[in-house]
This record gives sequence, structure tokens and C-alpha cells, in this order.
Amino acid sequence: MAPPAWPISQETLAKSGLRMKCFLINLDRSPERLGFFDAQASKYGMPYERIPGVDGRQLSDLECDRMRSDHFDFQPINPGEIGLFLSHRSIWTRLIDQDLPYAAVFEDDAVVSPDIESVLMAIDAARPVFDIIKLETTGRKVVTESASQPLGKAHRLHKLLSWHGGTAGYVVTQAGARKLLEATWPLADPIDQVMFHPLSRVRPQLRVMQLEPAVCIQKNILEKSGVDPVFNTTIDRHASRGPMFRHGLWVDLRRAWKKHLERRLRRRLAGQPGHRYKVVPMFEPRTLACKRLTVANHDAWNRRQHGRGPGQPAVPVCRRPGVVTSAWAASHTGPVVF
Repeated sequence: MAPPAWPISQETLAKSGLRMKCFLINLDRSPERLGFFDAQASKYGMPYERIPGVDGRQLSDLECDRMRSDHFDFQPINPGEIGLFLSHRSIWTRLIDQDLPYAAVFEDDAVVSPDIESVLMAIDAARPVFDIIKLETTGRKVVTESASQPLGKAHRLHKLLSWHGGTAGYVVTQAGARKLLEATWPLADPIDQVMFHPLSRVRPQLRVMQLEPAVCIQKNILEKSGVDPVFNTTIDRHASRGPMFRHGLWVDLRRAWKKHLERRLRRRLAGQPGHRYKVVPMFEPRTLACKRLTVANHDAWNRRQHGRGPGQPAVPVCRRPGVVTSAWAASHTGPVVF
């Protein structure tokens, strides 16, 4: 039996002052992921509508071939990624059909901040100009404009200029949804690369803002940072081949060239006046002296895995996301890596 469309209680719905509609993508075969997200949404008072995800494992080769384009920018899209893309497209279609000005979209492996509801309400009140607001962080350095728009007391919106992957949480307007629907058929690349990679053909059409501090992060990012995993990805991105040449020699060489171009573009953007190059932190208001909860960037993660290099300081690690003891917080004033 499929999980209910509205797993959150009617009492919570009645109490919430949130006007923005929130959608959650969840596969019928992943009830543990639904329970994981629902526990957070219920605790933080965020009502949402569950959208049954399209299961790429159930798609035939013929169905995938009919929906997939050979003219990709980065890499061919696999059945799991097709299913995820179709799930997001179904929400964009609902947003238009229901004539919503905008909506929040979440994937069921998102770890959300306790202030998620207040941030969405602040977006409701401020009505900033955007196509997409990226609510999440991936722990990598990104380039944004230094100029920002205040969003409530603790958050700001910066225009996103560089690659920042992931689709665990974002807000999209009706205009943005129309642009995405028109520009993404047939399917060619994984959805986050289409939406957020500066070298994709779709990204230049979109005005993308980055929320800072972020209010969500994918669970697998926490796993890479040493947190025990709750579940694994459902996309099976590496199922067909090993880590080397998993798409074939020429495709992987092309991907390597695109990565090189992206790095050059990122360095050029980072050096321009009025731009910032930094890790997007994740805000956790309960951590006393540690006001900003920052996920591990690649350098910090490598130091923990392979040992510290000369002159490199140790990185404090919080093994339980969102939980920092008072004694620890009182003795530490830097960022928390979790």
C-alpha cells in the first residue's frame, strides 16, 4: 500500500502560518525515507504534500529511450535519474495547474533546519525576485554576489553564480517552472546539473538565488562527514560501471573537460569585484556559542580521511547533526563540521 499523501497531522496543518505550498518527493518503496522527513516536518511545523516519485527501476529500456536525448551537456542520464527528473517535473506541472505563485520542493533525504518554516514564511513576506531559491548547501565553496537581500533576522539571499549541485530543497516560482518544463524535454542530463550548472543550456535562463545560511542538506553529505547513514541513494548513479570510464572513454573525457572549464570559470568569477567565494553554512540556532553549523568542505573531509597536512589545524566534528552540548559550545567559537 502506498503511503498517504498527507502524512502530517491535521492539527499541525491548522497551526501552521505557512502559506507557501511544500511538496515532498518520495518513492512508494521508500517508507523509511518518508518517516525520516515526516518526523522533521512534524517537529518543525511544516505542512507538506507527498508526491509519489517515479521509480526509475520500473521504467523499461524502451520508455527510457523515448524520454532521453542523446544531446547531453555533461553525461547520459540513467533510469534512476530519469525517474527523479520526472518526479520534479510533475511538481512543476502541479504548480502551474494549481496557479501557485511559487512552491517549495524537497527530496525525502533532506535534513532540514528547525527554522525551515520561518524561512519559507519570510520568503512569502519578502516576495524577492527570482526563479529559484536554493535552500540547501553541499559543503562546497560557491561563488555568489556580495550584495544580498535580507530575509528575516538571520538569513540573506545572494545571487548564485557558480556550480552548486543537489536538489534536496529549493523554492521555484511559476515562471521558473514554466521555463524548466519548456527547456528540459526530452531529458538529457541529471536534474541538478541542468538547473544549477553554469555551463548547462538551461541555467542561463534562470535567476537563481542562494539562501545563506542554508536550511537543508542531503543526508549523504552527512554520511561523507562521518555521520552514520540512515539510508542510501535511490538513484544508482554508479550501478552500470566502475568509477573509471563509467560512461565510456569519450564521454568521460568530455566530462573531465567540462569540469576543467567549470573550475576555470569559478576561479575567474571568484576573483571579480563584488563576488564572494565561500562555503554556504547551515544555520542551527540551538548551538549557543556556535551560531553557524557548517558542513565539511572537500579539504576538511580529506584531512580527516587522510591525516592533516603540515600546518593544517584539526577540524572539530559534531557526530550528531544539530546536537551540540552546552559545554562543548561554550568552549568553541568556530564553525562546527558535521
